[in-house]
Amino acid sequence: RRKARIAVELFAVVLHDILKANVQVARQIIAPAEALKPRFVVMRLRVKEPEAIFLLSAIITMTPGTLSADLSERRTQLRIHVLNLDDADALIEEIRRRYEDPILELFR
Repeated sequence: RRKARIAVELFAVVLHDILKANVQVARQIIAPAEALKPRFVVMRLRVKEPEAIFLLSAIITMTPGTLSADLSERRTQLRIHVLNLDDADALIEEIRRRYEDPILELFR
């Protein structure tokens, strides 16, 4: 029951973030207020199971403006491309809080 609730909440968060990111990316492309700052960031993974890593990578890729670009050989780090980024640490913290923490709960 608890895991079902977590899964539904995660789905709602992801859906919300996809819709919000679509609007943000469209604004950045159609009427840019400033130049985009594309960057790669590396996130150390706390999820270990292959299915959990896949789920996190898929969520990141489904969200416009971000793309899971590479997984380290030991599956401990995920390289993420971001369309427009000011603060890498803030982005990683947001990914952890919104996606990785619930995924960790789902795979316990």
